[in-house]
Amino acid sequence: MASFILLSAPENSVAPTADVSDVAGAAVVASSTPQEGTSTAVEQPKLTGSRRKRTSDVWDDFKTELINGKWQAICNWCHKSYAGESTSDLWTAGHQKRGYMAVTGHYVDASWNLKSFLMRFVYVPCPHNAEVICEALHACLVEWHLEKKISTVTLDNCTSNDKAMEILPDKLDTSSLMLQGSLLHMRCAAHILNLIVKDGLDVMEKGIERVRDSVAFWSTTPKRHEKFEKMARLLNNEYTCRLALDCKTRWNSTYIMLKGALQYKDVFERLSIREKKFTCPTGEDWVFAKEVCARLKVFFDVTELLSGTSYVTASLFFPQICGIRLAIRK
Repeated sequence: MASFILLSAPENSVAPTADVSDVAGAAVVASSTPQEGTSTAVEQPKLTGSRRKRTSDVWDDFKTELINGKWQAICNWCHKSYAGESTSDLWTAGHQKRGYMAVTGHYVDASWNLKSFLMRFVYVPCPHNAEVICEALHACLVEWHLEKKISTVTLDNCTSNDKAMEILPDKLDTSSLMLQGSLLHMRCAAHILNLIVKDGLDVMEKGIERVRDSVAFWSTTPKRHEKFEKMARLLNNEYTCRLALDCKTRWNSTYIMLKGALQYKDVFERLSIREKKFTCPTGEDWVFAKEVCARLKVFFDVTELLSGTSYVTASLFFPQICGIRLAIRK
């Protein structure tokens, strides 16, 4: 569940100049100058170039350490180091089972350049229902004094997000919002495409099962993988794409798997002659896999385009969806 906010700055106002690394807490200033390799507590670290203090509960689970001249956050539990530039949307720490939410702000500066910065990275207590999500988002807006400057809020499509956006306008002054807040809630186009493809693949799952089993067979052990790679070279098939088994819950990995398998169709067929335990997909399986891969490529390319961060994507959605419709009907 991602939270992205498009900010609307008033006329003649100065756009925020916070650097992403500053906002994320990449540089922390201690009370004294530390030496290389030393660490310091991060109860309320200050950010370089900013007077703001980080008061998020997230910092209770980290300490900071100066490594190679740069401050990095060290997890108190898994002891892994994280650079400040890393960002996330909403994730659960595996060792703690605690949910965290990131809020990213987007705005266009006076020179018409698209800018983005991480506004808040905060622990969200359970349950992750509409009220809790709305409160965390509203607190972020108030902290940055943006409750009267937002244009839209973009979220993934789920029931809790929808209900949260029904509650949020009651906490804001709708007269200050664009069209009295009628366009406040914007749904993530990339996530909509993801749901469409997943529903489609559920119907076609059996058609690509034998191709998936073939990839799994030759990528299970290093010995089998080496044998597969050797056969590819014997057939003068350049082995540029390593076989990779997909994750059934991530359709883009299914596309990558099919793309790689189709590239080595002749290798699978030749190995089926030498390996008795291996059952090669039939000709119909390969034809079906090729059709599915071609359709998935359309969605894959559009999803990558709509997931861009250095350009505006709102104007791209409608023509790309029309292109998908025309491609599917062929």
